[in-house]
Amino acid sequence: AGDKKANIGLKGKAVTVSPADMEITCTCSDCAKLWDAGAGQYGTASRIMANFVNKLALEMKKRWPDLTIVYLPYLNYTTAPKGYKFPGNVEVQLCGMPGLAAYKEPAINSAEQANIDAWVAATGRKIQNWHYSCWPEDRTKAPYHYYHTVRDHYLHNRNKTVGTFINGVTDHWPRQHFSLYCWLKVLWNPKFDVDAAVDEFARRMYGPAAAPMLSLVKEAAHGWEDSRWPKGKLTSQAIYAESFPRERVEKMRQLLLDARKLAAGNEEITARIDYFEQPFAAFYTEADAVIDGVGVRTLTAQKVGAAPKIDGKLDDESWQRATAVRLVKNGIDEAKALYPTDVRALWTTEAVYFGFQMAEPTPDKLTRDIEGRDASLAWWNDNVEMLLDVSGDGTGETLHFIINPNGAVYDARGGDTSWNVEGMEVAALIDKDSWSLEIGIPYKSLPDLAVPGTGVEWSAQLTRHRVADSGLKEGKTEGSVREYQLMNGRFGGFSSNRANFAPIRFQE
Repeated sequence: AGDKKANIGLKGKAVTVSPADMEITCTCSDCAKLWDAGAGQYGTASRIMANFVNKLALEMKKRWPDLTIVYLPYLNYTTAPKGYKFPGNVEVQLCGMPGLAAYKEPAINSAEQANIDAWVAATGRKIQNWHYSCWPEDRTKAPYHYYHTVRDHYLHNRNKTVGTFINGVTDHWPRQHFSLYCWLKVLWNPKFDVDAAVDEFARRMYGPAAAPMLSLVKEAAHGWEDSRWPKGKLTSQAIYAESFPRERVEKMRQLLLDARKLAAGNEEITARIDYFEQPFAAFYTEADAVIDGVGVRTLTAQKVGAAPKIDGKLDDESWQRATAVRLVKNGIDEAKALYPTDVRALWTTEAVYFGFQMAEPTPDKLTRDIEGRDASLAWWNDNVEMLLDVSGDGTGETLHFIINPNGAVYDARGGDTSWNVEGMEVAALIDKDSWSLEIGIPYKSLPDLAVPGTGVEWSAQLTRHRVADSGLKEGKTEGSVREYQLMNGRFGGFSSNRANFAPIRFQE
């Protein structure tokens, strides 16, 4: 301001470069030259950020040679860009985007290791790890363990890693506390004997019930670490077909019953088993939902001879014949929404169509300041969101759509926003006490498509994020008034939580 010197608030000897918690999507002419559409979900903006960090590092080396940049690659700038060699004063705190537990999959581990090696080569320094211990725990209720995966990762990278920031939220401590304990021990000693530790854990924690509890932890680890998911992709179908099929779920249930019998009369041991068993109710519920379809809302797409007119009105006769599904609030109780949203689906031989009808008492206060495509803040407008797996077997990439009341579209394939659906039709209509949206998606743009027909099922989550008037209610924060609705929401988490995905069934 004016002639005042800039104050960058330095503390210590580090300057942190950590963009906001969202993807980099700058479209200015300079950034457009560096945008790498072919770099995949985690690399489209890597050159943009690397270019900035490299310029900053060169200037700092001249002016402040005793300072180090700590740079946090994340989201679509996680992948190390080719052709950059930093001047020696950059240390990377690299986020393991899939979650360390997912490194049990060879393809995921190989890709993550290649990225670590590339960042070490680019910086000439060891890296810091930044791991969300709650990933991929936020996408399943399975009580998995992965202590061998943790050990193997740090053994391999003991000369490439200086430390790890373990970032975790939600309920993963009750579910994975033994693996997390091993993780902390492995940070001190990568050769820590995790198998001896699990034996000691069972013996010291569960006394007379040690044998079934030891078997239970080992079963959880074996199911997770030794299974292989189709295409190496984490989906609910893969977890409950490969990692925790019905037979293993029932075996784990029986081991807990056996442990309780052996601990009978011992209040302390019984209390410890109670703690261990806390997450299992949700696990059983999720298993029933995924394996047997218990309690899952499904959407039936009705075949029609002629496509509906995409004008936002939803007044075609074909929409009247389609069965509506009403969205519910996110959360275990799936409470009734305050502002109802009904969703319908139709299909023809060329395209699939979705219709959303949304109650809105304050349509003049809809948040809709986005007009362009693939805006990083799209979700913070009033919007409809669709996450589709069109593979027919639940192993496909997630196709992600966010559409606001202006008809502005965000579309991404597996997180890659450079993918666009060609020929997509969208129309919104804002009425006096509602707004509605019609969407048409041609099959020709959809990858790995199971073409709709009798017996075909896609997997999907459909949501509405209501933001309208959320900052105008006295005594309420904006977040407390927003309403987040989903087709299925009892397993919580973000809309990308595959545990909440449900079938779209095509009917002729």
